[in-house]
Amino acid sequence: TLKNNISLTTYINYNRYLNKFSKFAKNPNLYFQDITVSYLKDYEHFIRNTQKNSNSSAEFAFKIVKIFFNHA
Repeated sequence: TLKNNISLTTYINYNRYLNKFSKFAKNPNLYFQDITVSYLKDYEHFIRNTQKNSNSSAEFAFKIVKIFFNHA
């Protein structure tokens, strides 16, 4: 699993950002085909405006999404 290959700090950060994504998604049955460019733009708006994240935090949030896409 991914948890066994990363540090505890990294795991905690990943989990925190995945929780942000889950808060946005509001759908426990989200499929990869549901995540479109438009969906990701809505997520970007959510993390930048609703969550009030800085540019670096928003970029990191997308980095985490990319890592999990690649790992899946």
